[in-house]
Amino acid sequence: MESDARQMRVSFGLLDACRLGFYYAVRRPQRTAINLASIALATSLLSAQLLNHASTQRAAALLISVATLVITCVGVCNTMLISVYERFREIGTLKCLGALDGHVLKLFLVEAGSQGFTGGLLGFALGLAIAGAQSRLGSLQSPGSVIVPLAKVLALSVSLAILSSLYPAWRASKLTPVEALSSEQ
Repeated sequence: MESDARQMRVSFGLLDACRLGFYYAVRRPQRTAINLASIALATSLLSAQLLNHASTQRAAALLISVATLVITCVGVCNTMLISVYERFREIGTLKCLGALDGHVLKLFLVEAGSQGFTGGLLGFALGLAIAGAQSRLGSLQSPGSVIVPLAKVLALSVSLAILSSLYPAWRASKLTPVEALSSEQ
């Protein structure tokens, strides 16, 4: 009788969140592609500016990079809100099986972070190509000169993707199972 009174603990680790996020990305590649493309394009402009030290119009280019990053944040937030709406039943099922609000929050934030990381890598590669073309491939002295800008771009892209997804993830985590399972889609 004492064992019946104990509450079962639900385990939902980082690997589980990664697995479910990857499964969703495979199931809905259009949404993932939209996020990756917007993050990659925004970070490519910033990467090109970080890598090309000889830019004569650096302030204007950085201002444009910041504007594209803000627009990207709005786009990522919108895409994640649509993702939450499309996954109401999945969220309801997870909550019925014992997932806590924190588990659902973790699921969406890990998904956003992985998209930010992948988009940041793609954007940095594109920015490296742009910077190389602008400087006639002579400005980059060594592979070591690329590491610090890469770290900055990846940190920024992951941070912005997660920050942009905080509201959609919070909204998803606050859904009740009844509300999520009874919604019309």
